[in-house]
Amino acid sequence: MALRRHFSPEVFPVDFFPNSDTAVQYAADLATNFNATIHLVHVVMHVMPAAYEYPLNTADIVQSVEDASKREMNKMVARLKKQKVKVTGEVRSGQIHEVLKRIISTAKPDLIVTAIHERGRFERFFMGSVTEWLTQNSTVPVLAVPLSMKAKPARKARPGKRAA
Repeated sequence: MALRRHFSPEVFPVDFFPNSDTAVQYAADLATNFNATIHLVHVVMHVMPAAYEYPLNTADIVQSVEDASKREMNKMVARLKKQKVKVTGEVRSGQIHEVLKRIISTAKPDLIVTAIHERGRFERFFMGSVTEWLTQNSTVPVLAVPLSMKAKPARKARPGKRAA
């Protein structure tokens, strides 16, 4: 059985954390090898004010985050295009799971590539895991790429006892 050399777009949810570059590069290499297009997606979640006694303009906060996200997306797209990767990018706002469901149903990707973040139980309880949600709810295959953690120093070999 021969592998297909052309895929429809692969979707890659982007969070702009520095460690995500490993997974983005993995997706770029995969797209290049299979003549695919990467569709980068970043979702800005709406902000809920924590205290009502202080006037907060959440629309300004969300707009500021969207503008910063668009700048980061443009940088990422430009960097990948320099590597001759077929790539598109978009920034949307809303609930991340709902936005991803809509993108999956309209783009109909062959694959979703996402990064696995090493988060503790406390962070996962409050923030959730997009990768975990995708693996349980996506209608297309999900490739979860672990992020490279800082290399642990090599342990010195201890002389062991020899069995006689």
